[in-house]
Amino acid sequence: MNENRNTIEIDLRRIFIVLLTRAWIIILVAALIGTAAYGYARTIRPTYSASAQLYVNNNYQDSPGYSSSQLMAAQELADTYIVIMRSREVLKEVQAATGLGYTVADLKNMITASTVNDTEIFQVTVTCHDYTHAAKIANAIAEILPVKSPAIVEGSSVTIVDYAQENPNKIAPSYTKYALGGAVIGGLLTAVILVILELLDTTIHSEEFLNAVYKDYPLLAVIPGTEGSKNGYYKGYYRGYYTAEKKPAEKKSAPASKKSGGEQ
Repeated sequence: MNENRNTIEIDLRRIFIVLLTRAWIIILVAALIGTAAYGYARTIRPTYSASAQLYVNNNYQDSPGYSSSQLMAAQELADTYIVIMRSREVLKEVQAATGLGYTVADLKNMITASTVNDTEIFQVTVTCHDYTHAAKIANAIAEILPVKSPAIVEGSSVTIVDYAQENPNKIAPSYTKYALGGAVIGGLLTAVILVILELLDTTIHSEEFLNAVYKDYPLLAVIPGTEGSKNGYYKGYYRGYYTAEKKPAEKKSAPASKKSGGEQ
């Protein structure tokens, strides 16, 4: 059990060292992919939106006995009007009123609607590549639906609360999100590839690795690399081995003895 635990610790340390020593590769690839994602986002057509709000008026609200159940009925009527708004008959009239060249299917894909805070008010949002078209379509729906709906739903009506305004600020794409997303994905993929390559590497890089894996077998010797020595060192597995080469000692000449005086 301890051996398995030690092996796991060694592997985790090995992975950490690989990621740390090759962090520059991860950063470089993340920067390249992030830049590429940013460039791709710049080629996407911007998307804009415009919203109009309508109020569902339940005729029973005017009665003195108006209760919470009738309020819930009015809220359900808002959902009903949302379905009617997306019907083919209403969208055909919107298509004719706007004259922008969109098909009924195009209009249906552009339009979304939902109730506002569980009230009788619902909001119609149009998403389009042209912000003037988005506002024009949303306002056409807001004007056509109150006229069209009484013939379908009796005992209620729809009133315009707020018209859509042209908004030149795009809602998509977000250049920052594309760049950050690309950088994160690129960095993670690079890290995973580096870890996989390291785990598949069966090369013995040091004697510490042998000592850690084969604890019951002593390491008898280390063979240095076959490259020539330089200043007494041989290149081995990521380290040098000192050979303690010594230059032969130079012979020192004996100092000349002084001759005794009297010699001419």
